Amino acid sequence: LPDTGLRLGLYKRLSRAEDLDETGAIFEEIVDRFGPPPAEVLTLVRAMEIKALARQAGVRTVERNKARLLLDLGQEPRLDPERVLSLIDRPLSGWRLSGEMVLSLAVPEEEEAALPAIREALRELLGHATEPVGLV
Repeated sequence: LPDTGLRLGLYKRLSRAEDLDETGAIFEEIVDRFGPPPAEVLTLVRAMEIKALARQAGVRTVERNKARLLLDLGQEPRLDPERVLSLIDRPLSGWRLSGEMVLSLAVPEEEEAALPAIREALRELLGHATEPVGLV
């Protein structure tokens, strides 16, 4: 987008999106107003979806270290411990939990495949949240 103010306004709205419905609606607006977006916009929208899902799950930080997703739950996680343990203990789940309350999961190394995998991992984790967490 050539207009810096418009570009920053859309970025701000995306970064504040509370859920996938809101990020989807903003993306649809971008497509309606400006046509098919470049790959960078798709990457930004995927990243904002991940951010919204992480907030909903109460995840403090999301990192990707090579081929591993690292989700810092903090010292007072908002996830039901029993349900998270059932996720970890499920055969072939791939989820691991460290003593520092960091959940990890193998994800593809390629950016194109990693972002959708991270999105789906967070959606799976949300199925194990005790209560939805609003955006701060």
